[in-house]
Amino acid sequence: MNRNKLRTLRALIFAVLLAVLAYAFAAGAAEKTVYLGASGTPETGDGSATRPFSTLAAAIGAVCDGGRIIVTETYTVTERDAVVDGMPRLVEPTHAGKITVTSLDGTPDYRSSGACIYFPKTYVYESGGDLCFENVTLKNDAAPIYLAGNFHALVFGDGFSVENTKGSAKYLYAIGGYYAPRSKDLPTDRDAHITIENGDFARVIAFGMGKGAATYTFTGTAHITVRGGHIDRIFGGSALNHYSGGLDMQIYDGSIGDIFTSGDATRRTLGDAKVGLYGGAMRTLYINNMLGSTEVTLDGIQLSGIQVTYGSEQIQNLAYGKTIRLRYNSLLYTTDFASAVKGITELERFGTLYVAAGTNGDGSREKPLGNLADAVRQLADGGGDIMIVGNYTAKNFTEPAHAQPITYRGDRLQIDGDFTTGGAVTFDAVTLAGNGTIACGAHTAVVTAQCASVGALSLTGDDLTVAGGHFASLTGSRLTLTGGTLDAATLAGNAALVQNGGSITSLTLTGKTVSVELLGGSVGKMQVQNITDRFCLTLGGGSLASFMVQNCNRAELVVLPAADAGLAARIAPAFSVTSSRAVAFVRDGGSGNGSSPENAAATPEAAYAMLPEGGTIVLCGPVSVTTSTVLPTSEHAYTLTSVYDGTDYRTSGAELRISGNVGFYTPTTFEKLHIYAEKNSTWLYFNGYTARIGADVTCSLAPNVTVYPSLAGGTRRNDFRLSGADLTVESGSWYQLYGANTAAADFPNLSTSLTVTGGDFYSRVCAMGAGNQTGVGTLTVRGGNFYGGIYGLSSLVTETFDGSIKINLEGGNFYGKIRVATRYETTANGSFDLMISGGNFAHVTDLVGGSRFGGNITSTLHVSDDTLLTRAESGSFTYENPIRKTADPRIALVDGVYYYMFTSGSTLSMYKAANVADLAYSVGELIFDARTASAAMETRTACIWPSELQYFSAEDFGAECAGWYLFFSTFSRELDGLPATATDGQSRRSYVLKCTSDDLQGTWVNPITGEIGVPARFTSDTESFVNTVDWCAGQSTLRFGGKIYALWIEQRGRNTADFRQVMYLSEMQNPWTVTGRVLELVAPEYDWEREGYGYAEAEGKWYPAVIEGATPIVGDNGELHVLYASSGYWTTGYKLGQMTYLGGDLLAKESWKKSPQSVFSKNGEVNGVGGPSIFTSPDGKTRYILYHGYLGKDTSGGRYCFMEPYSVDADGVHIGKDGHPSPLSTVFTVPLNTMPLGAKVSGFDNFGTTRVKLKIGRSVGSVNEIETQLDAAPVIRNNRTMLPARFVAESFGAAVSWDGAASTAKFTAKDGTVISIRIGAAQATVGGKTVALDTPAYIDPASGRTYLPVRFLAEALGAFVVWNGETSTAYLIQ
Repeated sequence: MNRNKLRTLRALIFAVLLAVLAYAFAAGAAEKTVYLGASGTPETGDGSATRPFSTLAAAIGAVCDGGRIIVTETYTVTERDAVVDGMPRLVEPTHAGKITVTSLDGTPDYRSSGACIYFPKTYVYESGGDLCFENVTLKNDAAPIYLAGNFHALVFGDGFSVENTKGSAKYLYAIGGYYAPRSKDLPTDRDAHITIENGDFARVIAFGMGKGAATYTFTGTAHITVRGGHIDRIFGGSALNHYSGGLDMQIYDGSIGDIFTSGDATRRTLGDAKVGLYGGAMRTLYINNMLGSTEVTLDGIQLSGIQVTYGSEQIQNLAYGKTIRLRYNSLLYTTDFASAVKGITELERFGTLYVAAGTNGDGSREKPLGNLADAVRQLADGGGDIMIVGNYTAKNFTEPAHAQPITYRGDRLQIDGDFTTGGAVTFDAVTLAGNGTIACGAHTAVVTAQCASVGALSLTGDDLTVAGGHFASLTGSRLTLTGGTLDAATLAGNAALVQNGGSITSLTLTGKTVSVELLGGSVGKMQVQNITDRFCLTLGGGSLASFMVQNCNRAELVVLPAADAGLAARIAPAFSVTSSRAVAFVRDGGSGNGSSPENAAATPEAAYAMLPEGGTIVLCGPVSVTTSTVLPTSEHAYTLTSVYDGTDYRTSGAELRISGNVGFYTPTTFEKLHIYAEKNSTWLYFNGYTARIGADVTCSLAPNVTVYPSLAGGTRRNDFRLSGADLTVESGSWYQLYGANTAAADFPNLSTSLTVTGGDFYSRVCAMGAGNQTGVGTLTVRGGNFYGGIYGLSSLVTETFDGSIKINLEGGNFYGKIRVATRYETTANGSFDLMISGGNFAHVTDLVGGSRFGGNITSTLHVSDDTLLTRAESGSFTYENPIRKTADPRIALVDGVYYYMFTSGSTLSMYKAANVADLAYSVGELIFDARTASAAMETRTACIWPSELQYFSAEDFGAECAGWYLFFSTFSRELDGLPATATDGQSRRSYVLKCTSDDLQGTWVNPITGEIGVPARFTSDTESFVNTVDWCAGQSTLRFGGKIYALWIEQRGRNTADFRQVMYLSEMQNPWTVTGRVLELVAPEYDWEREGYGYAEAEGKWYPAVIEGATPIVGDNGELHVLYASSGYWTTGYKLGQMTYLGGDLLAKESWKKSPQSVFSKNGEVNGVGGPSIFTSPDGKTRYILYHGYLGKDTSGGRYCFMEPYSVDADGVHIGKDGHPSPLSTVFTVPLNTMPLGAKVSGFDNFGTTRVKLKIGRSVGSVNEIETQLDAAPVIRNNRTMLPARFVAESFGAAVSWDGAASTAKFTAKDGTVISIRIGAAQATVGGKTVALDTPAYIDPASGRTYLPVRFLAEALGAFVVWNGETSTAYLIQ
């Protein structure tokens, strides 16, 4: 090297050294150290060891670019920057560099003299930058310390400790993000970092804790690393509020109670999570509320269990389809432990041992085992991988027995002699070499496509799968070949070969029964010899050069659609039987020709294309229809199934997954098939082709889906015209079922046939369909459960029909209504025939003929046996809570039938059920739309709640007021200046509607003017504030002491600290007016009545202290209590309180006593319980209460309706189990409604055109649901029901006359028949014939009215009598 080059090199080295020294000097200068002594203000120190700082703020400010703070004495934290929720909050000055807080200063350790940081009370400590605590002690007096990183790194390093001066409990909370955020605009996309090497922690929380100024959705990733310490709980998300992002958690050591991958309760994590558990000990890992994918690795930690949980049904629905993968080291954890975890979607075993010749290690990568048998023994219980390092020779080797599969991977495994397996084995990504034999016996063996082989290896075994490699010979009984090369293969015994790929040079087949499926790949020579029973070759692909059959008892050739036709023709003469099999296999991810499950087609459309002449489509795995799909058109028939040739593919996940409508344009049969609905409101349309849903078809719903698929024999297309449809349903769970079409179009000259022999139907079943239709429709029912009713027609709008409808009910369980059409607005002409010969009708509410519909349709009821109409129902049924998903349930029992309402926007629908548990399936009828009465209600049309049903008799307020009333409240967004999303405002007012009949699904009018659909306003005639108050709602009725009172709720103090609701009580003048004094009965006083009350800083508004849901209850001995709901309905603490009447003036405050505790509140399964509504069983023997609540432990899901028995005594109302909801597992048994079917019939031309209803002891009767005042009530005399003769006769159109001299009443029926009966006589004449009476007629001395036996009079007038003993009601139907 010359001198110039040497000088240049020296200069370069010198420059580099100078740069390194300069960097080191700069780094050392930045690492500043200051000292912190005892606390005190004002600041007097300079941060030196001799004059330490006395304020933490000064110390942090001095090292804001990074450095160390040495704590030399006991520093008591007294500073605070704010007080939030009663807690002092200390906020560090912002510092760009990392600050380490310690008491170790080289050799001196100030902890030995008591140095520490002391928090004398609960504190929130917010970091201003990256912060590390090591070799330092935090002390507290059993008061929580919330140490929030504010998305700066938090490190609790070596020597860090926490001391509770008053015990051993842990009080330190390490929070990666914010504690109760102080503003609404903090960053949300930052990552959190928490590292713990030592210390005792109550909680470690990744993102945020406490709501503060706003609910945040964090989008960053939290990184949590634990190498030591003691932690009660770790939350990978947030606590007490907020949504969280992703999680990366690694646990290497330490003692931990429980780990939650997300937050507490319903706090959810939106991103993906990776959790590695490599060491230490813990109790339970909860994989909870994860809306992203989750991967957990178990590789060394000691733990008791793993659970997959969700805080609510809503979260579980949102998590649908997300992957939860559990990876476990099979050397440390058993397969039983891992596979027992419910909710895991993917399970991966990764236990690995390394083996190398000539070594003697522990099986690690660095120190491989030297003995292959030792590796197998260690993996015997859990299975796993053996990695071959280098070239390992196994000579005449026998594996030790192993219960779990073992996979060989690595470099080169030399096999000399026999290699005998001891369990299931896989050779994957390894080179097999040598001239030996792999002898598998009865154990399964798999050679993957990644496996290479050299030499002349042989393979033997009963169950072999080969996808790669080269083998000189293979001998066995069952072989699946998808790849690789076999020089010679022999299969014997009961042998089977399925070949989808690969090549066999020479194949010999012998034995008793041998089957070969040649679906792909190639065979050079196939020799079949000495088959004692049967040989079957299924040809569906692949190639065969040479074929020979010798000494075969029976040879069959089956040709699949994908087979080579030339090859089939060439070998066919060698077979005694030749047939074709029209079958195509299909599954998601398939890429083949459909000839086998391994060669499955990818889509239903592809499978149809493979079967141009029709055939069987076998779903051999999941088959997804993600959008509305129209399948190919053909006149040939197709069957869709998941069971074929003895294999049920449903056991391995085969199903039809539908997310859209599916249109079939071929004759179609479903059988042995599972349908999985991934979206609501999907339909299967058969477009007029013959279709059959056969046996063993099942349906299920994805967690986020609530409605089963629907079926239609017709079409959904407005432009598609069909002449008829023929649909048969034998099984399955379905929502709606239409014999014809669902489109609102014209469909002339239809001929439809719908037959049902089984299945469950949760909404309407219609003989025909929607649209303007003419033609003939027939529905025959022989079995099934029909929860939504049976109809002739479905009405989408005002539609017309002209033709014939025939409904034959021969068997099945029926609910709800059976009638001509779903809507009375339908105009129907022609005929409607309802034929009943069997079935269970205990859950039916109405059988309705054509008289209530537009048009001139004639309707006839045919009954095979009159006892079907007259016999009382009997028996019982069971139910479990919840009943259905609704809020503010309200219920009324009217003549043995239940009517039900709930909160539902701007409209009110009335639901009807024969049994209260049937409300789960009841379909509502719209009775009121506030938007149509907007002007009369001063634009108060928004968010109707709550509703209340009440009956008032003529004795209550006069005959003109008698009837059923509906109370409800609503408000105006326009008057209050609120956005369209607002659900309440100060303009809320109470309104009243009256029903024109006893059928509460009928017409509702203004009780003052009679105007349809226009309510009257609830007012007072004496107290003006009732009429002018800003907010009034929740009216109910109290009957006591012969008087009727109204209860209602007022809201006051909106937008102030006095924001609350109170309950009033006042006497009623009529159903819409109160009069006289008004008592403030209930106001929120106790803390348990005020949950949810307060100012929400983030929203800038006050929430009220709630009192609502007034429900008076009178006991059998005259006890009077008023239940009410208290605390915010949006909280879990919504509950029932109770007022008890003590006697005296009902409108005096001192006459009432409030229970100091709630009488009904949440449990661990149901929270937010309120909205009570009471009723009795039809026989009046059992009291029930309806209430709403949330499932789970928070209010994230919708509210559900629950029903439980209750009792009442002098102490109060007793509900559920010890004042809490009964466990959801409770099965309640209730008797069936005994009302006979005949009492439910109306509107048929031959039966039910006139329907008179009379109740014993009640002076109000009804004719065709229109109430009429009676001057004499029906009575029971000598165990016989006696009716006022004139009212009944005239109701049926008969003329009545009285011969006083002969004391004889004469009735002339519409058909001219004369009925004559003398008072006191034991006989009468009907049409001139004498008829004996079991009870003589008599005259009531009080009313002067003639009473006759009900059955005699009705039957003489041509009427049919139905008696409901449970409600003491007689129905006379003509």
